[in-house]
Amino acid sequence: MSADQYKDLYFSKTGYNVIVINDKTRIPARFKTTFCNSYVEASTDIYNNLLLNMKNSDVTFVVEDTEVPAHRAILSKQSEYFRAMFSNNFIEGRSDKVILKETNLKAFKRVLAYIYTDAMEYKYKNTLPLEEVFEVFACARFYMIPLTLERISYLATGSPDTPCVLLNNALNYPIDELIPFSVDRIQENVSDIIKTKAFESLSLPSLEHVLKTGLDTQESKVFEALVGWMRCHPDSSSSFPELLKHITLYLLEKEHLDILFKPTHLVTRKCIVDLLSDEQVKARKFKKVENQNVITNVRIVEGTLDCRSNSMTPSSNGAIIFDLKQNYLLNCLELTKVITDRYLYTVAVSMDMRSWKYVVESGDKPTMVTFKESVVRFIRIRALYTLDISISANIGAFYITKLEP
Repeated sequence: MSADQYKDLYFSKTGYNVIVINDKTRIPARFKTTFCNSYVEASTDIYNNLLLNMKNSDVTFVVEDTEVPAHRAILSKQSEYFRAMFSNNFIEGRSDKVILKETNLKAFKRVLAYIYTDAMEYKYKNTLPLEEVFEVFACARFYMIPLTLERISYLATGSPDTPCVLLNNALNYPIDELIPFSVDRIQENVSDIIKTKAFESLSLPSLEHVLKTGLDTQESKVFEALVGWMRCHPDSSSSFPELLKHITLYLLEKEHLDILFKPTHLVTRKCIVDLLSDEQVKARKFKKVENQNVITNVRIVEGTLDCRSNSMTPSSNGAIIFDLKQNYLLNCLELTKVITDRYLYTVAVSMDMRSWKYVVESGDKPTMVTFKESVVRFIRIRALYTLDISISANIGAFYITKLEP
C-alpha cells in the first residue's frame, strides 16, 4: 500500500486521523506531523511517545541480544549513518530486524533518547553517570549523530576530580570535542586541582597534554604537582625525563629541584643537569615578530583570568604575571584600559622572573609604553595600594619598527 493510500486511515483504538511517514510507520495526525521525503518534522513530544515503542516501530535493532524498537524516518533525519543504512543500497534498508555488533546497549538507548527527545537527560533525572558519558559520546559519533556538549551541561559541575576523569576518557576513546572542554575545566580550578588527588588521577597521556598546554599557575606549583604524580606512578618512570621537559627548570630554586631526589631518586642527577643545560641554551634564543601582538596563547602564572568578562584579578601580592611561553624581542606594551584612572600600577618585564625591568613605574592612565628593546618572556602588572580591583585583559606586546607620531 502506498503512502497516499494511508492518509484516510484511523487508529482503531483512538480514532485519530493518520499521516503516513512510510509504509510501516503511522503517527496520529493530532501530533501535527508532516510528511516530506520520509523525514519527520515534529515536536519532541511526539518523539517521546515513540521512544522504544514496539507497537508503532518499523525496524528493530538487536543490541547485545536485546531487541530495541525504532523508527526509520526519525533516525534517518538525525543520522547520515542510518539514512544510508535504510536506503535501498543496503540489505538493512529492506530488513525489519538489524543486528548492531560492537555496540553498548545502555549507550545506544541513551543515544536514541537524545534523537527522540533532543535531550540527553530524558528519563534519567537530569543526570548521566560520568562513567557512561564517554560510551554515549563514542556511540553517537560512530552512528554520526551530532551530540553536543551543551546537551550534557552538568559536566561542568561535580567534584574536583571530574575534569581530570573527563580528560582521561576524552583522550582514551578519543572524543575530540571533550578534550578542550576538560582542559578548560581544569584551568578554571587549577589552584585547587593540583593540590588534590585529582591531579594524581590523571593518566600519562592526560598529564602530558596539560603540561604541553601550560597550566595557569606558578611553575614551582606545577613542578611540585608533577613530582607528586611521579611518586604515585612509579610504573611510568621511563617517561619521567620527558615529562620534566615540559617544566622550565631554570625558573626553579635548588630546593625545589631537590625534591626529585628525596626520599628516593625519581631521575638521575645527570638527567637534571642535561635538561638544565638544554634549557639554558634555549633561554639565550628569542623570537622577533615585527608589528604584531605576541600575546595570544599565554599563561597566567600569577593572578586569575575570567574568560567570560575578559578581566583579571591579582594574586595576594597584588600582581598579575603573564608567561609568553618563549622569549620575544619587544619594545612596546599596549596598556589601553588596563586599570582605571583612579588606580596606580607598575609594569615590569623579565626573562626569568628574578630580574625585573620596570617599563611603567607609577602609571595612572591607560597608555602605550615604549622602551628600549629587550628580550622578554614574563610581563608583570602590579596594582599599588589595593587588591580589590579587576583589570582588563586587553593587553598587547609588540616589537614596533616605526612608531606613529
